[in-house]
This record gives sequence, structure tokens and C-alpha cells, in this order.
Amino acid sequence: MTYLVSRFSQMNKILLMLLDFIFFLAASVLVQALRFDEPSWNFVQDTLFWVVAFTTLCSLYIFGTYDFSDRETLRILVLRLIRALGLSLIITLCLTFIFGQKHMGYFGRGVLLGSLSLFFILSSLPRIILFQYGSHYRRNLQWLFLVSSQSRAVIERDLKQSAFPGHVRFMDAENASIQEIQRNSWSTIVLALDDPQLPSNLVGELMRERLSGQHVIDICDFYESYWKKVPVYFLKNSWFILSQGFRLLENPISVRMKRLMDFILASLALLIVWPLMLLTALAVRFDSPGEALFRQKRVGMKGHEFTIYKFRSMVVDAEKDGARWAQKNDVRVTRVGAFIRASRLDELPQIFNVLKGEMSFVGPRPERAQFDEQIEQVVPFYRVRQLVRPGLTGWAQVLFPYGASIDDAKEKLQYEIYYIKNYSLLFDIVILLKTVSVILLGRGR
Repeated sequence: MTYLVSRFSQMNKILLMLLDFIFFLAASVLVQALRFDEPSWNFVQDTLFWVVAFTTLCSLYIFGTYDFSDRETLRILVLRLIRALGLSLIITLCLTFIFGQKHMGYFGRGVLLGSLSLFFILSSLPRIILFQYGSHYRRNLQWLFLVSSQSRAVIERDLKQSAFPGHVRFMDAENASIQEIQRNSWSTIVLALDDPQLPSNLVGELMRERLSGQHVIDICDFYESYWKKVPVYFLKNSWFILSQGFRLLENPISVRMKRLMDFILASLALLIVWPLMLLTALAVRFDSPGEALFRQKRVGMKGHEFTIYKFRSMVVDAEKDGARWAQKNDVRVTRVGAFIRASRLDELPQIFNVLKGEMSFVGPRPERAQFDEQIEQVVPFYRVRQLVRPGLTGWAQVLFPYGASIDDAKEKLQYEIYYIKNYSLLFDIVILLKTVSVILLGRGR
């Protein structure tokens, strides 16, 4: 139980989803029994029940109710649950309006609203328990970081920024105390040192601790496990050679499957959103002088440049003084531009880039050549992101705010390498669902 709560792996989320489905089923039965004075299971034959159940689970995932973080409070988690159920209710009512009242079946006459309300109470209970227990458990963990003087500052900064829980102790390799390592019962020992920096007596002690059951991990594994990113500060060429993963680069079938999924999704998206694209283009055109469509050269896969399409969100002469990073509250952004940037509507024309094979739905964000050259000079392993097609959305885009500097680009690269290393079709679906949350909450740049 302790391990499950501390990690919340993908399997834990699936189990919680299964529990949510059981709660939804139970809520539907109870509300219908109260409403019609007798319990009935006939509603499971109604297509709408499965639509509502699936929509509810997707909404819960989109709004992050399966993600537990020490940076968030219980109040935030409950608010996410309310938003998710509100979205599920709206979608269900829209489907009912489109397909007719007869499809409401057993969910009519207040049963739908009652079921969602009771489900809210039932699903809140395990989340409150797991949140409280998990927070208490993580706060009592004992962490030992074996570091060099150079790596300590970086790790301390990241721990502080993430409000990392637990008791943390740093120990320099040169002054490492074997007695201190043996005396304390450490939950985990994190090694942030290269082999040449490890004294021989410390190597022997760590081997004994590891073989006796002590949890010892590398600093890169620590970042991947707890922050879902790969620390470029500690990467070496050997890490890329020996590290597991990178299936997207090794397996040509994965590449073809990803391209096929991109083409299918882009074709379906274009059929669905073309009216929205037309309305957006008209709004941009009437809001400020200039063309609605904006074209710009970006760097894509293997360093090849291509023309990216976007709806214009800035004034026409935004770069009359030369190219520069977009900033928060940028005065160059128009009134309509601010809205379409926050809602990601400005990126809808990139569907054509996906159809042409220049971009993917999920991948690193494509940058301009002049910015790439600046970043590459100071950010190690920056060209790794060019091994795959750039994306409309990506792991960095959903977890990190819009980058407006070289330091931000370095931070984003850590998430992008994590995505490339851990790519799977399921991971792409997770990112797409999280992107929906970014759009609905207006957290775009």
C-alpha cells in the first residue's frame, strides 16, 4: 500500500478509474431505485449509460483528478472533480439535444443529475483518504543525496521549486561518512556523482547497502520517477547509449504507426473544426489589419526547415525590430490574439502541417532557426529534440509554461527528452487528454 501511494504509477491510475466506474454504476442504481421506487439494471443496455460513463472517466482524467501532487491542496483536487463532472454533464446534455430525448432512456427525469451528484460524494472519499495518507507518508521519507559541490546547487533549486516533501540530507562525496550512511534508515539514497568522483570505500559501502535491500537510484532515475523529466545538467553521452527506452527511434513500426495515427486524427480534426477555423480567421481579420493566416519558418525533424501555419495573434509589424521571444502580457498581441493564444485556437492551421508530414500531433515544439542556434550553444544535447517530428502539443507544453528564454528552453528540453525516451501510443493519448485540460482552463501561452 505504501509503495502504491508513494508512486501512483499508471497501474494505480487504472485501478482508481476502475473504482470510479464501480461508483458510477452504484450511483446510477441507487438514484434510479429512489426515483422509480425499485432497483433496475436495464439501464446498462442503454447506449447512453456507457457514453456517460466513458465521458465521465475521460473528464476526470482531463482535469487531473488522478494526479496527486504535494504542490496542490485537497481543495484543488475537489475543485477539479467538480469541473470534471460539470464537463461530463454538459457533454451528455449536448449529445441528448443532438440525438433526441428518446436516447435519454433511464437517465431522464433527474436521474443523470442525481447520479453525478452521488458519484461526486462516493468518488471524493477514496481521493481524500489517498491524498491525506500519501501526503503523510511522503513527508516522513528520509532522502540522502550523495552529491558533488557543482550538482548540489542545481538539485536544491529543483527540490525547492517543486516543494519536494520529506526529509532531505546532502552529503558531499569527498566528506561522505560511511558511519552516517549505515546509522540512518534511509528511504532512498540518490547518487548524483560520476564514477571518478566516488571514493573506493564509498563504492564498496553503496554496493553492500544496495545488495542488502537499500533503495539506491541514480539522479537521472530520480528526476524521471518524480518529476517526469530528464535532467540535462547530469546527462552524459553514455546515458543515451545505455539507457532503456527510445522505442520511437529504434522501431520503424512505431514510427509508421505514429504517422498513421497523425494522419487519421488530422483528417478527422479538419472535418470537425473547419467551421471554428473559419470563425477564428474572420475574428482575426476584423480585429486588426493584416492577413488572418501567419506563416513562419521553423526547424523540424533532423534540422530541416518548414513553413508553419498559424492564425495571426500579433500586430502585422510585430518583428519590425527583429525576431524576439514572446513574453507574458506582450504588447504586440492583439485582443483576439490573446484569446486564441490562451485557447490554442491560433494553432489549428497546423493541422495542415500534420497532414503534410512536417509535424505530428504530439512532439517537441518547433522553434525558429535563429533561436535554435542560440539555444544549442549553451544547452547540451539540444539537438536530441530534432530526432522526431515537432508537435502541435507535447509533454513540455502541458507541464511547463510557454518558454520565453534560453533558460526556459533548457527546462523544456528535459521534458522533451523524457517524452522521446518513454514514447508509446498510450503516452500520446495521455498528452492529448492533458492538452484538452490546458485548452478548457485557458492555460495556453
